[in-house]
Amino acid sequence: MIQRIKEPRTPRHYIRHHANITFVKHLCIRLLNKLLPCLDPGLTLKREATELRSVAIYSPTGEFNESPQIQKNKDKTFISLEKMPDAGCDSFTEAPHMMEVRTDISKVEYRLASRINQRTKLVITDVDGTLASFWDYFVPALRDFLRQMSQEVKTPISELAEDIGRVVERHGTHEYPWLLEETGFAWRHYEKDPELFVERYVKPFWKTLDENRQKYLRPFPETLSTLAELKRMGIKVVALSDAPDYMARIRNKQVFDGLLDAVYALETVEPPKDSIFKPISLEHGRQRLKDLKDATDNLKTRLVTLPKSYEKPCPSGLDMVLEDFEVFPYEAIFIGDSLKKDGLVAASRGIRFIWAHYGSHLPAEYEELVLKDLKPADQEDVLDQKEEEENIDCRPPIVEAIAARYDELLNHV
Repeated sequence: MIQRIKEPRTPRHYIRHHANITFVKHLCIRLLNKLLPCLDPGLTLKREATELRSVAIYSPTGEFNESPQIQKNKDKTFISLEKMPDAGCDSFTEAPHMMEVRTDISKVEYRLASRINQRTKLVITDVDGTLASFWDYFVPALRDFLRQMSQEVKTPISELAEDIGRVVERHGTHEYPWLLEETGFAWRHYEKDPELFVERYVKPFWKTLDENRQKYLRPFPETLSTLAELKRMGIKVVALSDAPDYMARIRNKQVFDGLLDAVYALETVEPPKDSIFKPISLEHGRQRLKDLKDATDNLKTRLVTLPKSYEKPCPSGLDMVLEDFEVFPYEAIFIGDSLKKDGLVAASRGIRFIWAHYGSHLPAEYEELVLKDLKPADQEDVLDQKEEEENIDCRPPIVEAIAARYDELLNHV
């Protein structure tokens, strides 16, 4: 509150006294900010808030007023300090008839804070839909297989796709090694001759898939250059993926080997013998796993296999990454295309999250097969209800930024 001063001093004396105190205060703050990083590079003094509101200039008649700008009348002048320098008042305008100056300054507080934007040590990245799109090689191979199969067994494509979709839903991946052997049409038409089914359909399907992967698996624009820049900056990059470990190995070798410091992927579990959903044959899937692992035994990037129960948004895999690389959550940043998986797991540990929006949408020509045909009709309501129950207590993802390209990550590390 502004009060009248009975024994005023000269305005110049008051302002210089205030300026000296401000100068000493700011000098102490500067010294502390130089000393604190020597104790811990992550500490600094952060200025919370300050507000210089206005100045009341008294006239000889005892009247006063407040104004944000310099105003001159016959017997009084009003001056604002909103643009006044913090540590000096040499530029202050002296006005005639000025008796006393009082400023209303809000409280200024300082606290220890982390320089988060300058302390990023680890980038945690999703793979599918963030670094590259596996749909570009998977969908064409599956589409060709469905057309051929439909003609031979006289079954609509939509029915065959739904049957495969059930296997995908059970195992959480489109590249399950026994994807075709576990379908209903395999048991209906080839139960008595599984080897014929493998020769006629399984081997050609995976051969086409591998050929398409070699042709069409490409990183998103600016992804490789961004990974190289992060490496140059000394920031570690780790992939945390829900893909099967054997496919994580082969994709990494083809595109990202040497640019990632580690890849964490889910284990590939062979179905138990007493399972009601057992494959019609296990031999081809076993051999495929062995061949792909042998082909990637010389990876530069370290591969860590996680239990199936660590599938995102379970935070156990993320906790392992933070522990292995000895970083705190505030020293990491997470980028991924799925809000339900990547966003939630990052939010569960308070990690900054970049939403890779560019990878969250399918090309129009893939939508019908992926979003409709591969979805079991009788399981859609059950899955939606399950997701609601699982996410009812989950924190919503905190999105720091929405990225249109992978290299926008560099603006936040």
